[in-house]
Amino acid sequence: MGNQKRTWPKIREAIDLIHKGEIGETHLAQSWYLNSRPTIGKGIEKPVPAGLDFDLWLGPAPRKAYKDNYLHYNWHWFWHWGNGELGNNGIHMIDVCRWGLGVEFPTSVHSSGGRYMYKDDQETPDTHMVEFNFNQGKHIQWLGFSCNRLPEGNTPDILFVGSKGLLAIKGSGYAVYDSKGKETK
Repeated sequence: MGNQKRTWPKIREAIDLIHKGEIGETHLAQSWYLNSRPTIGKGIEKPVPAGLDFDLWLGPAPRKAYKDNYLHYNWHWFWHWGNGELGNNGIHMIDVCRWGLGVEFPTSVHSSGGRYMYKDDQETPDTHMVEFNFNQGKHIQWLGFSCNRLPEGNTPDILFVGSKGLLAIKGSGYAVYDSKGKETK
């Protein structure tokens, strides 16, 4: 679901400002996930480790042989079980974007990207761009860079674009800017 950030006091305050018109009519929310994840390597088929009920771990997914690079976190990067950074971390940002814009379901989605950094077993993109379009003329853009971190401090987690300014969320805080880029709150 990705809705954990809805409980953070400053995030709630920021969304309330957007809903009260602090930055005018808000039509676009952009969000980023930036990380410098290492390679997951090439997995080797091995016997299931003692104490792991691999059949239970697989759940309803089709059966696969155990490989030593699936657990405990890397399962996110295999289409068989996960959906990459979009579903791992992106969903948290996208939820806040939807909340701030007051939208529910997109009318169209465009997704592109690929696996460019390492030649390993990861199947999901390390570079991923997604745009969600909504009937109300509102848009969400999400960019995920799993293996390419930008210099610290240059990119907010989420940026709301309104007719009178911007609201940038970074971590558990936010800043409001007027249309000339001057910080006002």
